[in-house]
Amino acid sequence: MGFHHSLQLFCLTAFGKEQPMLGYEFLSRSAIFYCKGSPLALKVMGASLQLRSKEAWENQFEKFQKTKNMKIHRILKSSYDDLEPSEKEIFFDIACFFKGEEIS
Repeated sequence: MGFHHSLQLFCLTAFGKEQPMLGYEFLSRSAIFYCKGSPLALKVMGASLQLRSKEAWENQFEKFQKTKNMKIHRILKSSYDDLEPSEKEIFFDIACFFKGEEIS
């Protein structure tokens, strides 16, 4: 997803509205860049930060930078693992298309 739609989705999950709360703009943008436009990752991160203080957000981002947030990784992997083989092929084709890679 593009930046604007990613920000909207993240903010809807984290704040219940389409824009970041005052004082959370930079942190929200950091979350968008961290999730790289993945809708599921944006929702997971938004939900994990929902109703938390700015200090808690800052602490969480420090952890993300150190650990690469395995919680999001596990959720994404679990979602992928639940796909049928044909759905996995479609997912892979789409992922390669958006990354500009050729499929062999």
